[in-house]
Amino acid sequence: MFDDKTLEKIFSNDKTQNVPIVYQATMIHVIEKVLEEKESDSSATVRKSLSISTTSVSVPDANIPTTDADNALTVDTESYNGYQW
Repeated sequence: MFDDKTLEKIFSNDKTQNVPIVYQATMIHVIEKVLEEKESDSSATVRKSLSISTTSVSVPDANIPTTDADNALTVDTESYNGYQW
């Protein structure tokens, strides 16, 4: 996952050089795995949010005479995340 330039910066750091190479390699692999999982989770969240349909709310026009029943908010019940309201 890390490109060669990034790995070079990591391994050339003075603090990194004080750690045995086996531990350095292990940490790089663990960090790559965590970042890949995070990227995968972020992609899934974006896909999920795109699949949620919008819900529209309408309010009656104040200039049109209405009854009390007409004054209630109306909600479009198409779907929200697969659930009916």
